[in-house]
Amino acid sequence: MAKLLSIQTGMPAFYPADEKSSLGSKPWLTGFFKSPTADTVTIGSGGIEGDGQADLISHGGPDKAICVYASEHFSFWRDFLNNQLIDAGGFGENFTTAGLLEHQVCIGERFQIGSAIVEISQPRQPCWKLARRWDCKTLTPEVQRTGKTGWYFRVVQPGEARAGETFQPVADRPVSSEWTIAAANKVMYGRDTPKPKIQALVSVEALSESWKTQLNKRL
Repeated sequence: MAKLLSIQTGMPAFYPADEKSSLGSKPWLTGFFKSPTADTVTIGSGGIEGDGQADLISHGGPDKAICVYASEHFSFWRDFLNNQLIDAGGFGENFTTAGLLEHQVCIGERFQIGSAIVEISQPRQPCWKLARRWDCKTLTPEVQRTGKTGWYFRVVQPGEARAGETFQPVADRPVSSEWTIAAANKVMYGRDTPKPKIQALVSVEALSESWKTQLNKRL
């Protein structure tokens, strides 16, 4: 049974340059660093109360209200990053899950968590801040290459949730099992993706507007 292991929230803050870091030569503003909470959180259309993003063009908004990452991937990244301690919140995610993976969940799939209902809108596109956080310039392309990206939820029904609760599938409309997060990643990052395949993904109603825009530019 899929479970919400941990919830992380945090507001944007400035962090100083790090002379020891190969990628940390300048101060930076980021909402990447989030802290776990055992309290019940309030979930609205814009995300979790008390959480925020620094770059509102690339992050946040109704289609990217909650960032989700699978705990099953952390052991892989610990090895990749020479045993650095990556745990819940290590990828800047709000929800750390168990039992939900990119090849299993689909665009438009809905779940109830606590009293809230959420819907998968798009894969997460890792940015330079992930690489800077772990001082590894190859991390972002490696996340794309492996498909261990995580994804975003939009909020269909506001409510409350807390860590430890289970995700209950909400089968209130048909969802194409063809368009898993893994399949969508292959279309976005594939070099020779056929146009009909791109068009098919763009036609998925629940796909986020930002992904539709990017894919339409390729067409």
